[in-house]
Amino acid sequence: MKSLLFISEDKEKALIQEMTYRMQVSGMTIHPSDTCFLMVSPDYSAVVTQHLSHALSMNQEIFHIEAVNVPFPDEDVTLYQQDFIENYSKWSKRWKTFVLIEAESFVVVIIVGLLT
Repeated sequence: MKSLLFISEDKEKALIQEMTYRMQVSGMTIHPSDTCFLMVSPDYSAVVTQHLSHALSMNQEIFHIEAVNVPFPDEDVTLYQQDFIENYSKWSKRWKTFVLIEAESFVVVIIVGLLT
């Protein structure tokens, strides 16, 4: 089992500020009107995703957030895959671009168009 990594509140805030800055200067073409933030593993990513959604807001509009649950290593992935496929088919009708935010490793991935 993976050991837990303690991150202090100050460190977490600093990492969120750094990620916000990196996203702002990256030149990404995302906008709240057509972009959805996918919060991977909400237990770990909720705080980061919420802060990024607000910090990157544009024209007084924050980014929409949807939760993506993923299995623990000892869980069957099938239910999670089915749930994601069903949700993504709905989300892709509304959103053009998706930003996956996984805070356990502070990873942000931009996906434009359909996931295959």
